[in-house]
Amino acid sequence: MQSLRFHEIVKDKTQKAFSEIGRPVFVELTGLYINSLNKFPGGLAELFWKKLEADKFTELLGGFEDTSLTATTVIGYCDGKRIYLFEDSVDGNISLLPKGDRTYDWDCVFISCSTVVGSFFLFFFKISNKINRSMVPDAQTCRHTT
Repeated sequence: MQSLRFHEIVKDKTQKAFSEIGRPVFVELTGLYINSLNKFPGGLAELFWKKLEADKFTELLGGFEDTSLTATTVIGYCDGKRIYLFEDSVDGNISLLPKGDRTYDWDCVFISCSTVVGSFFLFFFKISNKINRSMVPDAQTCRHTT
């Protein structure tokens, strides 16, 4: 599903994953909201990134007067009865050049405004701690999918 409605994408992916697996699932989706592009690409960030990658991304966007952006992660959890959504965001800026490890997609071009987060990879762990552990079955019965 391709949509600018971020929560609809996560709900759709979560429902499809549950239908395929038949047991509780987690689905994660992260969107980039680039202010100089009127909050584009949002939930389409993965497609945007795959086309540009680090060098082209910073070449095109790192030199803008406004390099601010917001990275938002939504985690969907389906227990078979209901879909739960957990969301968090972190503000940052686009670096002039890619720096560091390129393993986690655009982490190498994202400069967090938060002194707590450091990198977007660490931010993902911050949001995962928001999940209410009491509604999650033990790890052996769950499967994480993206």
